[in-house]
Amino acid sequence: MSDGLRYALAARVCEIYVNAFEHSHSRVGVFSCGQHYPKLKSLRLTAVDFGIGIPGNVRAFSGDEAIAAKSAMNWAFQLGTTTRPRSAGGGVGLDLLKELVRLNGGALSVFSHEGYAVLFSQAERYETRSAYFEGTMVTITLRCDQAHYRLASEPNSQHLF
Repeated sequence: MSDGLRYALAARVCEIYVNAFEHSHSRVGVFSCGQHYPKLKSLRLTAVDFGIGIPGNVRAFSGDEAIAAKSAMNWAFQLGTTTRPRSAGGGVGLDLLKELVRLNGGALSVFSHEGYAVLFSQAERYETRSAYFEGTMVTITLRCDQAHYRLASEPNSQHLF
């Protein structure tokens, strides 16, 4: 991939970690692991925190403790939504990840307290589940093939963005 695209991908994947550190309020920090699967032509990265979770964060921000986890997860993935104070800006992180997955043909799954989100290139699903995960676990799977990708603004190759 081109240097420009490598930077753009790193910035989008970095959003997983930025969100975990800024929003989780986890006392133990963030744990991460990843693996490249050459035969499957994919890269999988996972980040886990043991913080207040996306549904908890959305409920506290909105002042509505009755918001269903499914609705909170859906809200968190929309462009322009953020639990940061309005003066701090934000609201593009999870939407950027959703766009990356859509364009790359990968997958993104998020378990957060009783909320669950799974996103693929052509679909997204949000659920409230009976299982409870203390914190948030984000797994992103990116497709890795032999094509040479570039940004749309770079000439002579396939592009992702």
